[in-house]
This record gives sequence, C-alpha cells and structure tokens, in this order.
Amino acid sequence: MSKNNVAVIGLAPMGKNLAKNIANHDYKVAVYNRTYEKTQDLLNENNLNIHGYKHLDSLVTSLELPRKIIIMVKSGQPIDNFIQEIYPMLTEGDILIDCGNSNYKDTERRQKQLEQGSFYTLEQIMSENKPLNKKIHFVGCGVSGGWLGALNGPSIMPGGEEGAVNEMLPILNSISARDFKGDSCVTNVGLGGAGHFVKTVHNGIEYAIMQGITEIYDILKQYYSTNDSLVEVFKKINTGDLESYLLDVTIEALEKKDESGLLLPRVDYKAGAKGTGSWTVESALELGVAIPNITSSVMMRIMSNQNQFFNVDLDQKYSEENLNIVEKKQIPDIKHFYNALEAIYLTSYLQGLDLIFKANQEYNWNINLKEVLRIWQGGCIIRSKMLLTLENNLSSEEAINLTKEIKKSKQSLIEFFDNVLVKHNGVINILAVYNSSLDYCNCLLASDLPTNLIQLQRHIFGDHEIVVN
Repeated sequence: MSKNNVAVIGLAPMGKNLAKNIANHDYKVAVYNRTYEKTQDLLNENNLNIHGYKHLDSLVTSLELPRKIIIMVKSGQPIDNFIQEIYPMLTEGDILIDCGNSNYKDTERRQKQLEQGSFYTLEQIMSENKPLNKKIHFVGCGVSGGWLGALNGPSIMPGGEEGAVNEMLPILNSISARDFKGDSCVTNVGLGGAGHFVKTVHNGIEYAIMQGITEIYDILKQYYSTNDSLVEVFKKINTGDLESYLLDVTIEALEKKDESGLLLPRVDYKAGAKGTGSWTVESALELGVAIPNITSSVMMRIMSNQNQFFNVDLDQKYSEENLNIVEKKQIPDIKHFYNALEAIYLTSYLQGLDLIFKANQEYNWNINLKEVLRIWQGGCIIRSKMLLTLENNLSSEEAINLTKEIKKSKQSLIEFFDNVLVKHNGVINILAVYNSSLDYCNCLLASDLPTNLIQLQRHIFGDHEIVVN
C-alpha cells in the first residue's frame, strides 16, 4: 500500500474539514484524534483518500518522507504537549505545520527548539532509548475562512523556514480559495513567525470591521422600523469596494430565524473573543504602531462582558426629554451610511497593514504586503473588493500613498455626523470605531498635533529632552 502524503491531527470542525478538502484534491490523508470516536465519524463518510489511526506511532510510520503533519489542536500548551509526544517518532527533516491560531512568539520559540534538535520531556531525556537529536521543521500557518472555508477553500498564510514552507505549498495551493484574478490565496508569507503574525493582524482587522458594521446597524435600526427594510439597506451597502464577506454575514444574521422567529433580537449581547484581537493590540504597543480601530473594537468586546466594580442601575430608563434628542427628520441618504462604513473599512485595513509593515522591519521576515493583500481576497473573513483597490495602490518599493482617500474618509465621517447623528439620538449610540476612524484620519492629515504640550509637560516634571523648532 502506498504511503500517505500528509497527516491532520485534531478533528474538530476545522481539522475535519481541512482533511476532507485535502483528500478531495487526490492526496492520501492520515488522520488522528485523541478520542478515536471523532476519527471513526470521519471514516464513516467513506472518503477513500482518508485513513484513520488509533495510535500516533502507526500514523507516523504511514507517512512518506519528509513527513508533513498538520496540527489542528487547541493553541498554547496542548500544541507543546503534542510536539513532545510525537517528537521521538519523527525523522530528521520532517515538517510540523501548526494551522491553528497560535501566538507568533510561541511559533518562533517552537521553531528554535525544533531546529536545535531538542523537544523532549524530562522523562524522555532520562530514558536510555532517547533518540538522537534531529532537526524538525516547524511552520506557523494562519488559516482563515472558518470551518466552511476549511472545506471549500480558505485563505492560507504559512511562514517559517523557506524550504519547509515550499515543501507544503503544492498541497496548500490545491486546497486554497482563489483571489479576484483566479490565483491561489496562499503564499510563502515570510520567515519565522510571519504566518501566524499576519493571521493575528487579520483577526484584529476583523474585530474592527465587525464593530464598525455593528455601529452602523445600531443607527440604521432607529431609522428603519422593519427587519426587511434593514436587510434591503445592507444589500445596497454591500456593493462596490464594500462588497465583502462580513456584510454577507451581516445580511444572513439579520435574516436568520428559528422556530420562535428572528434570532438576532434574542441573542445575548456579550461578545466572545479568543485572544487574537488582544494579541494584535499587544503587538502594536510593543512596536509603537497606532491601531485605534482595532483597540477600540477589542475594548468593546471586553465592555460587553464586564462586571463593573461600581453600581449601575440598568433598570433606570431615561426619558426622551432627559436625553434632549433632536427630533428625527427624514431618513438620511444611504450614501452617508455607505461612505462612513467605507471609511471604517479603509482605516481598519491601513492600521493592520501598518502593523505588519513595522513588524516586518523589526523582525526581518521578508513579508510582501502586496501578496498579503492578494491572499486575503478569497476565502478569508475580511475579504472585500477594497483589498484589490489597496493592492493596486501599493508598490513593492514604496509605502502606500492614500492621501486622497484618507481626506475623502475624513469628509465622509464628518458628513455622517452632520447628516445622520445630529438628526437623531447620537447621544445613546456607541461609536467606538467610528470615532477612532475619524481621529485616525485627523491625526494622519494634521500638520501638527497638540501633543507638543505633553512633551513640554514631560520635560518640566521629568527632564525629558525636547526639540524646539
């Protein structure tokens, strides 16, 4: 019997569908899950290219050399535990590919440990049968598109030692989504932890755009009294550069029903998060990059779950006269909602790209930003037609110049305030990302900033150096 081409470890929905996607492209796939029941469930689907194993050592021996093993287990310590378990079974030159949402710092640590030929537990070190040290390649690979993308074609962001990534590219090319020109949404992102870093920033941008859509929705529903009318508005917004997966999902969410009717009004407002948004903010603070949209969106998710240490009487309802609401006039032109959301999309993308650019400079990862924009055009959560516009405006030699677009965004956000918010109850709308976007545009376009006062204050109380023009 011929050897398996690749293995997938961990058969939760993402791992299961990734295995099926690879098998559907005529690769022989070995699969393993710590509980064999999930392996058996997959085998029951009778895909002839998928072979399940109860024992890890049997899976390892079934693979052609160099072994290519995709890890789809929970990030953090479970991945270290798995590496420690499988390391003694591997051969020099084998490749481990972490396709989960791992912190890029963990990825780079694992790469160093495996490249140095040591990833043993204390028990293994003490064993007389401990195998010789060997170099195992470790690829940190971002995968975006959710469980459906894993099956039908995700955006794939591998990074690590060039030879190891290139060894995986034929498989990844075959299973990935396609960009607007029909090419595979996968590229060798760069060295070290570049793949997982780019995926982390991708998720940060996702946070910001989702929060921005939420803020537009919150205002729209005060002008449009029926759910059907809201759906129609979002369908009109979901055009041009804003044609995007997240607006597709928004429309689906508005229309989603169960046996009791529309689902959205009954969904609890506490928003979940898995950490990648926070990692994006932490990286920005470490590298000194301003990402106010992403930061605001992370804070909003935290606020939605926060048990405040001070008391707030949630039953106290304010009357309209106490809010001093300006009387609502005619429904504003949809263009104001479109333009404001377009500005939020643009500034969110730019903040993420700025962070990747700075990290690339700091860590020498050899990231090509044009390629990043290209592989985000299909399969991934933040895909939109705007990514092609950004790609076309970005040269590989120069920083992106979007002065005209930033000025337009600023004007759109101001007009949104003038034509939408002050004609209704802007007092009670939460506008975290809207405000961050406007502040971001204002700062980028300002000839000077009032922060000179901060610098002189620091000089007075801390004797910090100042520059006097």
